[in-house]
Amino acid sequence: MTSSRRPVVVGVNGTADSALALRWAAEEARSLGVPLRLVHAYSRSPVYGSMGTYPGAGYDPLDGSVAAQAIVDAALAALPKQDSGAPTATGVIVEGHRSGALLDTSADASLVVVGSRRLGPIGSAVLGSTGAAVAARAACPAVVVRGPAGAPEEGARVVVGVDLSAMSEPALRHAFDHASRYGVALQAILCWNAGPRLAHQQDRHADDFRTRGLIMLAEALAGWQEKYPDVTVQRQLLDMHPVDGLVSQSLAAHLLVVGAHGRRAHRGTLLGSVSQGVLHHATCPVAVVHADDQRA
Repeated sequence: MTSSRRPVVVGVNGTADSALALRWAAEEARSLGVPLRLVHAYSRSPVYGSMGTYPGAGYDPLDGSVAAQAIVDAALAALPKQDSGAPTATGVIVEGHRSGALLDTSADASLVVVGSRRLGPIGSAVLGSTGAAVAARAACPAVVVRGPAGAPEEGARVVVGVDLSAMSEPALRHAFDHASRYGVALQAILCWNAGPRLAHQQDRHADDFRTRGLIMLAEALAGWQEKYPDVTVQRQLLDMHPVDGLVSQSLAAHLLVVGAHGRRAHRGTLLGSVSQGVLHHATCPVAVVHADDQRA
């Protein structure tokens, strides 16, 4: 991935959640050694002229692009001072819907990053239509920053869901690459809800079932471990629904990676139930990588 000069694209809107996504995207661009591109979209009101499409963006009856540009300029100014390792950062404003603007730019991106609205410490986070659309239809891996990334120095790891299908391969590639670049461990999880099927069987059969699952998980990871020998891998088989299992293990994770089915033009707004569930309940950055994504 580091050989590509495709930028990391991040949506900005002047909110605290946008600022969190911007910080994450800037660090990822630095790690990848690629430029950072900030995108803000605004639309025209049939009555008042142009206005920002994001809550709190404000509007200017004469020229909404002025308010939009102010948001981008403020986001650029909030980035850490340039140093030898900082990515080159640029900002653009686009007239149109925010999800459409990000999807258009994703065609030439290494990664597209968006934030998500949060209701507070005791309320579940709100994914929002932009996050859902970008995760489902981006032409590159998409990251929805559901909460702050855990710090590598505090033992944070990359968590990746494995389902033993071809859909897992791009997600594993993305997860191993990310773990290698940040020097963190990788926790590969296979959620295999065996309980109901084994409730009438003896414990020995349940143990055999778990053993087979761990063997299959190890086989799925073997090639990636050879390619990334620097990554410490933890394998885990959970007797839980995949959403529950992945969310339970992702607390304070550096990144949670899930696979998704390939994009289909007539159903491109849909994600699988696991991807949707994780995106609605995780509290760390979540990467959604499609099965047909060659830039994972």
